Amino acid sequence: MRRHLYAVATAASLGAIAAGSASAQSYDAQRVVSSITQADLIAMVRTRGDQLVEEKAYGDVSVMARDAEQGIIYHLIGKACEQPGVTGCLGLDIQVRYDADSDVAMAKINEANITYALAKASYDVSEDGEPTVFITHYMILDGGQRLDNIDTTLLNVLNVAPRMASLISSQ
Repeated sequence: MRRHLYAVATAASLGAIAAGSASAQSYDAQRVVSSITQADLIAMVRTRGDQLVEEKAYGDVSVMARDAEQGIIYHLIGKACEQPGVTGCLGLDIQVRYDADSDVAMAKINEANITYALAKASYDVSEDGEPTVFITHYMILDGGQRLDNIDTTLLNVLNVAPRMASLISSQ
């Protein structure tokens, strides 16, 4: 299994993303959110020093970014959006995706899930129809989460995802 590298946007489109998102709200790590917006996701990526690769590929509240430390591509996808009286989304799905060989053993997926309870591993096809191992963590925001807690969870997922992928791909 190799790390899935999505098509990287051209320099022109990256420039357009950066210019279009320059007005993203300032990031206050102590702020408690009960829903997440596109501006929150962009501010989180930028505050971490990560590269914003793509916006809104998975809905109006979603980003794809590259982690500055490990180079891991990750996805932040708002869920439970468009609820009456709510701005943004009530949930956040944090994902790291890996290309999968056709011989991924479900026993290895299960072993990864038992070994690393922080995230969930699953095997499915991605939006482009390719077999993919998904490493995910879903956060329910309804009751409120501080932005720094969301960032810490993202950091933890980025640290555990390569270990889970390695375990899944081992013989």
